Amino acid sequence: KLRILIMLEDHEPGQIAQFGNIVYTQWKAGTIFTWDWSTLPHVTWNGSWYKRMALQLTGSGSEETWSIVNAGNTDTKYSI
Repeated sequence: KLRILIMLEDHEPGQIAQFGNIVYTQWKAGTIFTWDWSTLPHVTWNGSWYKRMALQLTGSGSEETWSIVNAGNTDTKYSI
């Protein structure tokens, strides 16, 4: 089970994304988070004065999907 969250705007103070014990802030528009939503505790929170715009996709990932996810890094660019 796969969830993909694509951040559509830069981070604003008061916004967080947490996956397990790791908290993320300071993302840039276009940052992509992926995780197995059925086994990993997660939350996004917006305590700012701004909307936190994001695109969320939920489904089942194939082995090929997970290999793409696992090979990604901060320099990887994807076109959809």
